Amino acid sequence: NNFLQKPKINIGVLGHVDSGKTSLCGSLSTILSTAALDKNPQSQERGITLDLQFSAVETDEFLFALTDCPGHASLIRTIMGGAQIIDMALMVVDIQKGIQTQTAEGLVIAQITVDEMVVVINKIDSVPIATRAQKIDRVKAGLKKAFSATKFGSAAMIPYSAKDHSGKSELLEAMAECARRIIAKKLSQPSIAEQNLLFLVDHCFPIKGKGTVATGTIIRGTVKPNQDIYIPHLATSKKVKSIQMFKQPVQEAKGGDRVGILLTQFDSNNMERGIVCGKAGEVPLATQAIVRVTKIGFYKQPIKSKAKFHVTVGHTTTMATFQFFGTSDEATDFVIDKEYVSVDTLEGESSFALMTLETPTFCPLDWIFISSKLDTDIHVNQCRLAFHGHIVQQIEPQQIEKMKVYTLKEKEGKIERSTSNTSAIGVNLFKKETDMNLFVNMKVFLENGVEGKISGTFGKSGKFKVEFREPQEDLAGQIIKFPVKRYIFDKTKQLRQ
Repeated sequence: NNFLQKPKINIGVLGHVDSGKTSLCGSLSTILSTAALDKNPQSQERGITLDLQFSAVETDEFLFALTDCPGHASLIRTIMGGAQIIDMALMVVDIQKGIQTQTAEGLVIAQITVDEMVVVINKIDSVPIATRAQKIDRVKAGLKKAFSATKFGSAAMIPYSAKDHSGKSELLEAMAECARRIIAKKLSQPSIAEQNLLFLVDHCFPIKGKGTVATGTIIRGTVKPNQDIYIPHLATSKKVKSIQMFKQPVQEAKGGDRVGILLTQFDSNNMERGIVCGKAGEVPLATQAIVRVTKIGFYKQPIKSKAKFHVTVGHTTTMATFQFFGTSDEATDFVIDKEYVSVDTLEGESSFALMTLETPTFCPLDWIFISSKLDTDIHVNQCRLAFHGHIVQQIEPQQIEKMKVYTLKEKEGKIERSTSNTSAIGVNLFKKETDMNLFVNMKVFLENGVEGKISGTFGKSGKFKVEFREPQEDLAGQIIKFPVKRYIFDKTKQLRQ
């Protein structure tokens, strides 16, 4: 089991369909899992990867766990589900085709989830040797230009052939350089092994006479044989009988490990994929949550509050609406009794939002989610991934009513006549049935910026009295501006300042 003691790095292998991702994984891998290299009969029949596939590469220094993500546009949910578990990415590009639609979408997902990437210029064996070097240089130049707008502008670009293994040593060294930076960063952060268990399951299958194996990646925490684990969507606890890591039995697995966990008295049909934690209550079931969001630059359509989007959290995708809101300061923490301004259209800057899910979903706090328009025609060359973010806190309806998210309005009236050089009678702000007591002492402004206040009602036709701080001349006919804000979640619809 010596190889299991090496630092483990989870790598997402991304790229357009038919760019050679699975062949690349096959040429690198030294250890195969139960779900690897298109063992799925449907995958073999159709000639493309249909689900996440797993294998591993052992080197002198590291154990790289490869997640081969499907490249077909219709399988983007699966790719986003796999994004939560990776430390770095291999972006596979067909040398003959360059960047394609799913290359771009994979790049967006990598930009959201990881800081390290190696670009693999694949299938170099398809180019005649006489012109190969020139072709590689041209493709590299094009990729560098395209990647310069991302955090991966200086990523290593390795020409490679899965057929004859050309470039293998260079690729493994580039992977190792990324891994060293990842390990150094992890050492500077709090240990994820000491946190509550969170295990993302991607496959379940029965073993006759033994039980059910759940395979997946431990996101954080630790698990051991004979430990009780909790499956939130089934509301049930099960005991771990044994654990394997790449077919080797282990007595402990921790955050970052790819494992298979044997459970007894558990029907594999009850869970294909999902979340497992340590005990009930550790992963909240959310219908509504406060989230922090950022627009994806490649998405070109307007992102409006209250519009519907697909939301992917882990392996779950559901529909949701978002009410965006922001703050004038740099604060990153949400405070329920703080005032925030409602945002109609999400722009590039980070913003808060109230996310309302159509289907209640188990959402670990601080987890990444990706919002998209998956009903967009996959044959149209445009990015479907709209914005991304993380879950700040779950929120209940009674808490939402207390949120001070407001819209600003400025009503206009005018001075009908003055009663002194500091007071006047105003019209055209209120209806005759308006309860003026709600607005007494609220501020109004003349066009020159002079401040006044509403001091009371005048008659029964909606007229009102205004008093100004400073003496004014020729008040009659002047425009009065009445700026007000309304808290959008306040059922009373009361106007405030």
